[in-house]
Amino acid sequence: MEMKKYTYFIYKKHEKTLESDEEKKLTHWLEKNQDNRKYSERLQTILKESRDIELPVFTETESCWQSIQNEILKQSSKKDYYYLIRSVADLFHKRTLIYAAIFILCLVVGYSIFNIILNPYRSIVAEKGERNSFILSDGSSILLNSDSKIFISKTYGTEHRMIRLSGEAFFNVLPSEKPFIVKTQNSVTTVIGTSFNIWARGKETRIIVQEGKVKFNSNVIDEKPLILEKGQMSCIIDDNKPLTPEY
Repeated sequence: MEMKKYTYFIYKKHEKTLESDEEKKLTHWLEKNQDNRKYSERLQTILKESRDIELPVFTETESCWQSIQNEILKQSSKKDYYYLIRSVADLFHKRTLIYAAIFILCLVVGYSIFNIILNPYRSIVAEKGERNSFILSDGSSILLNSDSKIFISKTYGTEHRMIRLSGEAFFNVLPSEKPFIVKTQNSVTTVIGTSFNIWARGKETRIIVQEGKVKFNSNVIDEKPLILEKGQMSCIIDDNKPLTPEY
């Protein structure tokens, strides 16, 4: 244990980071006997030689240690270097693993942010002749009809509840403080809690309300949205405003 401490002191002295009280302890230890001084000289030699060794930056601890050991042993066949090499290598291991952990963490966080920015939606598809039903994170459910696709914002439920639809789907929306929004190519439907069906193909969108109320308006024309109640239906064609509600 004592040898490990003085090995560390010698390393800090080599790096010029040794504190005054540590330097006093090291000096006293070197003055004790000649073996300590020889040990210090050999370690200083290894530290100088190790600067020319190209260390693997991101690797496992054993691999890093093995690389250092192999390189230095090429320069000397003395077995008593083993402890010295191991002590020095341990110091490099800690730094290497810390750098590797920081690097991996940055990659994971960076990829997540990059993925959300470039691809903010995840898609769910119902192929021709199939239907697909699923439940959203807030408990609301969607029944996707044949040959339809829905895009759900990856930030769904945090700031808003945003859905994009191409095709036909039935929505059963649970109440929430955050409005539930369905966008198609030419319409925007906003609700708080209700059940409704939307059919959207190209630039034609039809809506039928089963329960509650919804706000239905064009995403091109800036005007007051149409309020639809239970049993009412409406339609938007091309970039026009919604048609008068019908039962």
